[in-house]
Amino acid sequence: MSGRAHGRMRRTLRRARRMLGWSLLAVVILTALAVGLASQLLPVLTRHPDAVARWLSERIDAPVALGAVQAQWNRAGPRLSLSGLRIGQAPEVLDIDRAQLQVNIYSGLWPGMPLTELALDGPELELHRDADGRWRLDGFGRGAPAAANRSQFQQLDRFGALEVRAARLRFRDAITGRQRVVPRIDARMQRAGGQLRLGAYVHGEVPGAMLRLGADLSPDGRTGTAYLEGRAQDWAIWLRELTMGQVGLSQARGDLRVWLDFAEGEPIGVQLDASMAPFALHAAIESGEDDGRIVEQSARFAVWQMQARVWREGGSGWRAVVPSWQVVDELGSHSLEVVRQGHAQRDGSGLVRVEADALALGPPLALARLVPAMPARLRHWLGEATPHGTLESLRAAWFDAGRYRFEARLLDAGWQPVGGIPAFQDVSGVLDGDARALRLDVAPGVWTVQAPGVLRAPFMPRVAGEILAFDPGDGWRIDTPGLRLNEDDYAITLAGGAQFPDGGGVLLDLRADVGEGPLVVAKRFWPVNVMSEAAVRWLDTALLGGRVARGSAVVRGNVRDWPFPEGEGRFEALAELEDAQIAYHPDWLPGHRVRGTARFINVSMELDLAGEVGAAQVASARGGIADFGDSILALDVHGNGSGSALLQVLRKSPLHEAHGELLDGVSLGGRGEVALALHIPLEDHLGEPKVDGQVDLARMDLRDANWGLDFEGASGRVRFSDRGFLADELSVGFGGTLGALSIAVGDYTSQPEHLAEASLRGHFPAARLVQSNARSRWLTPWLGGESDWTLQLTVPEPDGAARAAPQLRVRSDLAGVSIHLPAPLRKDAADRMPLDLDLTLQEPDVGIDLRLGGLLRLHGRSGVDGFSGTALFGDVVDAAPPPRGLHVAGQIPVLDAAAWGGVAAGLGDGEAALHLASADLFIGELNLFGRPFRETRVTMQRDAERFTFGFAGDALAGELSVPLDGLAQKGITARLDRLHWPETDAADAGQDAATTQVLSAPGLIPPIHLESADTRFSGAHLGNVWLETWPTATGLHVERFDAHSAALDLKAKGDWQVVEGRESTALALDFSSRDAGAMLEALGFSRLIESSGTHGRLMLAWPGAPGAFDWAVADGRLDVSVGQGRVLEVEPGAGRLFGLLSLTEIPRRLSLDFSDFLKSGFAFNQMAGSFRIERGDAFTDDFRINAPSAEIRLRGRTGLKARDYDQTLEVLPKAGSVLPAIGAIAAGPAGAAVGAVAQAVLRQPLKDMTRTVYRVTGAWDAPTIEAEATAPRDPSP
Repeated sequence: MSGRAHGRMRRTLRRARRMLGWSLLAVVILTALAVGLASQLLPVLTRHPDAVARWLSERIDAPVALGAVQAQWNRAGPRLSLSGLRIGQAPEVLDIDRAQLQVNIYSGLWPGMPLTELALDGPELELHRDADGRWRLDGFGRGAPAAANRSQFQQLDRFGALEVRAARLRFRDAITGRQRVVPRIDARMQRAGGQLRLGAYVHGEVPGAMLRLGADLSPDGRTGTAYLEGRAQDWAIWLRELTMGQVGLSQARGDLRVWLDFAEGEPIGVQLDASMAPFALHAAIESGEDDGRIVEQSARFAVWQMQARVWREGGSGWRAVVPSWQVVDELGSHSLEVVRQGHAQRDGSGLVRVEADALALGPPLALARLVPAMPARLRHWLGEATPHGTLESLRAAWFDAGRYRFEARLLDAGWQPVGGIPAFQDVSGVLDGDARALRLDVAPGVWTVQAPGVLRAPFMPRVAGEILAFDPGDGWRIDTPGLRLNEDDYAITLAGGAQFPDGGGVLLDLRADVGEGPLVVAKRFWPVNVMSEAAVRWLDTALLGGRVARGSAVVRGNVRDWPFPEGEGRFEALAELEDAQIAYHPDWLPGHRVRGTARFINVSMELDLAGEVGAAQVASARGGIADFGDSILALDVHGNGSGSALLQVLRKSPLHEAHGELLDGVSLGGRGEVALALHIPLEDHLGEPKVDGQVDLARMDLRDANWGLDFEGASGRVRFSDRGFLADELSVGFGGTLGALSIAVGDYTSQPEHLAEASLRGHFPAARLVQSNARSRWLTPWLGGESDWTLQLTVPEPDGAARAAPQLRVRSDLAGVSIHLPAPLRKDAADRMPLDLDLTLQEPDVGIDLRLGGLLRLHGRSGVDGFSGTALFGDVVDAAPPPRGLHVAGQIPVLDAAAWGGVAAGLGDGEAALHLASADLFIGELNLFGRPFRETRVTMQRDAERFTFGFAGDALAGELSVPLDGLAQKGITARLDRLHWPETDAADAGQDAATTQVLSAPGLIPPIHLESADTRFSGAHLGNVWLETWPTATGLHVERFDAHSAALDLKAKGDWQVVEGRESTALALDFSSRDAGAMLEALGFSRLIESSGTHGRLMLAWPGAPGAFDWAVADGRLDVSVGQGRVLEVEPGAGRLFGLLSLTEIPRRLSLDFSDFLKSGFAFNQMAGSFRIERGDAFTDDFRINAPSAEIRLRGRTGLKARDYDQTLEVLPKAGSVLPAIGAIAAGPAGAAVGAVAQAVLRQPLKDMTRTVYRVTGAWDAPTIEAEATAPRDPSP
């Protein structure tokens, strides 16, 4: 475009704007002038109401009359207040007392604005339905009685717009009798574009209650659309008078929008958009019971949101579409159920078809409960069970007379358990049926099954199969030909069903088959409504493991009679068990490897089982629980097993609590048969468990560690119960012989105050009995033989908290029993000595009361602090026991002290050792190391440091001290006034075994410190004696053995050794005396000689102990020298000389005993020589006797062991002298040769001899003496 043209356009636009502005200004000025002019004319209208009436009459084309007019001006134009307004003519006359008429001066300028608008303030309207069902609205004015209701609207409609302000509407229904008042309505009706438009606000009775109405209608009002809207309204108030049949609205708060389409006065479509929270409907319906009660039913929803559309399709059919339906249940579970799309259709024949892609079951079923025709039981079940789920691809058709058919896919359906009917969740499948039957083809899937009050917890099986529902004529029945339920650990197949008869209850006719599975799975299926809590607890605890090989269950009967205690129905379940572990009672060993059957019948359980308990075999266990109401388990059990297995069962039973100490010490060998009856209440109020049984023993070994008893081959019957047990006269082997053993415990004892009793009778070895207890076992080596014994044990019942002491009594006459203890307790087997022993076994103490014939009474108590008691011999008065230890008193015929020392040494410090506290005994014969000391009183006192023994007798007097501690170092100290050691008789030559035992280990003999003022030994008067010994690493050393008296001095040392198991003794003895005769006399020999002095030395060694001395094994040397003296009492004849050679006199001859050699005196100057002693022989080659008349020389061997001679004797007479008695020569081995010479000399004068040699051979008691040679005296010495 050129610039010139552009400029012209701009100029044109400026002119146009100026012209428009001036035009608008002109219009405003003219309007203002017109308004001002009109306002000046308003008083004229007030003075001429008839003119206004004529104008209105022309305006609405109907007669109008006015009583008065008031006018005022507002922004729209004049507003006229009309009084006495009459419109129309008879018979259609409408009289209105007051009205407002608005004249809109801008009507032509503003589109849709009418010229006049009639307003009515506060009319009292009434909507009425008469008995014929016709509706009528009155209250706009007074009309003729014949005036039609519709003509009033037509007359008012001619004003252009009609506005009703603050109207009050009364609703009356002559048919239902209901009335309702709407306190205020503000409405406006106006015609525009050939349509009649209506808008209104309806105010409710409470603040904030308001509805908005709208309508767009045809001119005659018979065709068009109406609209209703309410926001945040309480629709239960608005619609409380509105019911559909018997269904009313009880709660509905929220938003509602409704569009209604109608034509020619008939509805052709409705559209609904509702959002309520909450939403509830109710209905008053008969209860279905015989009493005719009316009960209130309701359907409640926390949220109800729905969009729906219904319209007429075809000639008389209807179609409904619900594109959205969202409901949350009233319980706040927040479940969302949506119908995404669906529709319903009804044709003219009465057929209703419904199709839906998805339909939530919950809301429709909740609403269905409000239908009066629904059976009361079904309504109740729907209300309590609250079914839910979704139907997909629903196709349904309802026919007349209640006939229908449908098919759909059921998804995730379920309901809550009600009235004994289990609940199922997550049920899916294909559903189809009609009014008489229903079938569900179950889609395989996992269900959740609940049966509260019946089963303790839900279970979630995988389910497949078919479910049918049908009405055989007497109530609906649900059935299945085979419904399979399984989880990983079980598989169940159900067949049969449940019927809902008209008479009430649920009739069950079901069978269940159970496949192989773990036994513990059964715990999930206990019918807890049948079983007591205790029974369930017992089953839970009892079933530890194992498998169910097969199972089945049958239920027939009405669930209201469940569990059929009177036989009204039948419930039976069977399980075949394999390798099960069952704990019958927590105090009993559980059964394992259990097999058999468990059967539940109504309220009872039956068991028929076999298996093992511990290591015992259970051949059968039959019984069960007769009534779960009183849950008592009763079982009859038969089995067998080894003794240890049977004991194990008893120790793990309630018997152990009461008698555990007795059972724990017992052991059984071999096998036995057991039968018992168990009565186990599973609830506390039903009492305590009971057991009654018996065990048949067949040659079983029975041992009791508590008493150290050992029985072999026990046979007989043992009865037992929860009250105790009884073994009556069991045949038992004890000590190689048969005996009778009886044991009673608990209620089986002879006295109610006894907890247990036991007795043993038989002919038993004594040593076997004492071996049974550690305290008496030390007696075993001292007893021999066997006798009749009776042992009785009594265990009293506890006295409150204090435990009573068991009593053991032992009786026997000891006939046949030998006692090898030292005197005075030594006894021969043939002697009878009644023994009566009572022991009070109050652990840790043992009270002892012993009577051994008339010899001994022992009373005391042994405990952890030792023994305290008295041992009384003979008929003496009882003495009080010391605080600790044993006091011995009385009169004893014989006591072998050394032997008792050996016994005590063998006891050691064990349980059997006695703590000797004191003694006061008068002993007829005290035996010390084989020597009898007669009529001696022995006392003993013990203090903190030592034993002190006192001796008072003719042969023994003084004290002996033995330290309690450090004996090996301190030793034994003896201070004796006299010690007269008796000679040994041939009958006493044997040494007691106990004495030998004491002297068999020299290294164990403690040091000895002995001093005796008056000492005599086998007739020898030794005077003062001192003895000092001590033990060495290899034996005993005698450091000092000194004897001193006026007649002799003797000193000796020696050793007694054990080296590498070889025992030996060595002795060195020095002796001296101023008078050999006095020394001989002091040593107990005859005073054979008198001399000025004697001295000598003897050294000997031999294998073995000192008491084992034997010349055959001894080696040594003897040196002897006798000073000037003479032989006394030499008798004529040489027969006396042969006494020197006597076998029994050889040792005394070597000891210089010449008491029987010569009877008359014989002077000598000296006797001296030496002997070598080797293995039973004494050799000399230098023994000489120097006498005034001759010299005698001796050489050769003397057989000390063989008791023979092999010697030569040389006699050398001195000049002018004679030998008055050759037999008076010296002692010892030389005496044999001297005797031989004496025989020859006495047959011929000595003066005729110069030198003679004799040969002496042969036995000591019959030697052979021969003269070998006679020659002049050899001048050599």
